[in-house]
Amino acid sequence: MADIVDTLNDLIARCRESEAGFGEAGEYCRNARLRDRLTEISRQRGEFALELAGYVSKLNGVPASGRRKRPRADCWPEFDESLRSGGDVALISACIAGGEVTLHAYEIALTQDLPVAVRPVVDRQRLAVQETILELRNVQMVRTA
Repeated sequence: MADIVDTLNDLIARCRESEAGFGEAGEYCRNARLRDRLTEISRQRGEFALELAGYVSKLNGVPASGRRKRPRADCWPEFDESLRSGGDVALISACIAGGEVTLHAYEIALTQDLPVAVRPVVDRQRLAVQETILELRNVQMVRTA
């Protein structure tokens, strides 16, 4: 069970990274509709983390409390001045990159022998992450056309 708890805690940390990343992107977004959508995605990722934390607790584990320190290539991009000044398209690109990192973590988690009650939750969340990436790619294509 320790491996399952570690896997779920990794997903919790990824969801917290996503929550912070989408939230920060929303703060710098100029388009009000896009800002609202990024904020909504941020909240959803927070809810995902809470849902997974409940399963960690049921497995007698201690849920991850925040984001993990990871190598730069393995986490969300930082919203530094160059990214913030790049406009909404740059923010969308950063969100897509961060979402892909999160999606990869979900795909790895689904290769594990997850408990029957947990697997559909992880798969549902993975699909939501994947749909968000596709949605943002569509927005990106429209804005760059």
